[in-house]
Amino acid sequence: MDDFKLDTKVMLLANMTRKSESKTWGGHNRSMTNGASEIGQCQRKLVFDKHGVDPDSGFVQDYGAAERGNAMEDWVVDGLKHSLPDDIELIWATDEGQKTLVDKLAYQSATPDGLFVSKDLFPLNVDGTDVLTNCVYNEIKSIDPRPYDFLREPKQVHVLQCQQGMDLVRRLTEYEPTHAVITYVNASFYSQIKTFIIPFDQKIADGLRARSLEVFNWYSPDKLPMPEGKLMGGDECQYCAWRRQCNGDLVAALPTQEKSNYEQAIEQRLFDLAVKRHALVSVKKDKEQEVRDVEQEIKEVLQEADTKKVKADWGSVSVYAQKSPPRYDKEKFEKAGLKPSDFQTEGEYTPRLSVTLRT
Repeated sequence: MDDFKLDTKVMLLANMTRKSESKTWGGHNRSMTNGASEIGQCQRKLVFDKHGVDPDSGFVQDYGAAERGNAMEDWVVDGLKHSLPDDIELIWATDEGQKTLVDKLAYQSATPDGLFVSKDLFPLNVDGTDVLTNCVYNEIKSIDPRPYDFLREPKQVHVLQCQQGMDLVRRLTEYEPTHAVITYVNASFYSQIKTFIIPFDQKIADGLRARSLEVFNWYSPDKLPMPEGKLMGGDECQYCAWRRQCNGDLVAALPTQEKSNYEQAIEQRLFDLAVKRHALVSVKKDKEQEVRDVEQEIKEVLQEADTKKVKADWGSVSVYAQKSPPRYDKEKFEKAGLKPSDFQTEGEYTPRLSVTLRT
């Protein structure tokens, strides 16, 4: 009691950490496999994680979304079980009954939110058509109100989660799910629900198995996998435990000199890419991913030529490290009540591309 101070924020954060660390997924150590919920994440992030790289200094894991999902899952499972007919069962769908499937050779694991199973065939509505099946993989997701309104298709990371999960169920148990159902529930308004049906795809499952092996068999610390999080827009990077380290590796890989004697083929490739990028940028809203892919290819060509800039009659292409402006540490500022400048944190260098076309 002498050391105790009532601080509800500290108490709740400590309890979140305790609950997350105490969850064993059937006694399985998740650091030894790529979980189904992880396999669709940035491969560079997975390599950092599974090879034991320490997180960025000062990084704090936020368990809020996971805790919200656990509470939502109990509510959904209870509703589903009470609505099922007697001849269809929802198994592996509670904390006590959840089953973690592990393939140690492929470094894969999955913990389904349940399986709908029956001795007889039952209809599953797929795009307005009833498909007969006797096993369906169940996945439950809570989602913030704002992205819920714009959700028109399942998130790719969740589709891949279901594919790996179905694959493990089919390979390691007597059940053979033909489809997965993903149920998205608005975290603020439980009555707002969207569902998507995912058919099992063996080719995708095989690709995920190969991807999992790549992560654990990655032997080159000097050449990391592509930063897929950045290439997909950077949303995943905001919450990544290795964001600053990843930025540092990208900046370190940038050429530091400008050459004037590069091959003509390099100039031609960059010209073609610059024209392609220009065409995509003009309709960027519809082509954002293609723009990012082309920009990444331009950076790779410059790295291949070991020059940070190429100037030609048609314009120029250059890559450089740009430092973000300093940020204020809001919590320190509020607690200390001192000058904001005392609590500035240094900005970070990130790769930036410059492309100029002379019309």
